[in-house]
Amino acid sequence: GLCDSAAEAGYRAIYGDIVGPDPEDADQADVLIVWGCDARRTHQHVMPRMREVLRRGGEVLVIDIYETDTMRQVRSWGGRGLVIAPGSDAALALELTRLCFERGHADLDFLESECVGGDELRAHVRDLGSEDALAETGLSRDELELLYGLLTGAEKLFMKLGVGWTRRRYGASGMRAVCALAAVLGRADWLHFQSSD
Repeated sequence: GLCDSAAEAGYRAIYGDIVGPDPEDADQADVLIVWGCDARRTHQHVMPRMREVLRRGGEVLVIDIYETDTMRQVRSWGGRGLVIAPGSDAALALELTRLCFERGHADLDFLESECVGGDELRAHVRDLGSEDALAETGLSRDELELLYGLLTGAEKLFMKLGVGWTRRRYGASGMRAVCALAAVLGRADWLHFQSSD
């Protein structure tokens, strides 16, 4: 549709026509990442799942370009939020992807058996650098490491992606980069994008 065409193009470039997990299952995660989705306003049914993850001692982290209602609510429950510069989602996802390859957290077996282009992606991110990503996103090194630690330390990671952040130049590329990150982590089956769920 008009609202999510860029997001859908980026998602399909990585996953094709598959449907992701049911957002009702998000409370089964020990780490829930909400990326560019102001769920309190647009996906209210996900809010109780976030609270449940936190109640069980898990982690919820919201990533957005400003302090959304969702981020404020999650922080009030003991979760975390990261505010990044508009349009920097791809830079953040690609830097996290680079770190996964460099530090041994890339699921190479998954990439070999389930993906096309893993070697090309690894070559593409090899020369990227944290300093550039930090400058572009506005995050501190500690914030980047926090996010990296949550992504790579999760036993059951659930990523809920919104579409608002894809409604700007290179939005589809941003969605594609975040989806590729999930594949590199071997967690493609726990990435949810659907704008009308």
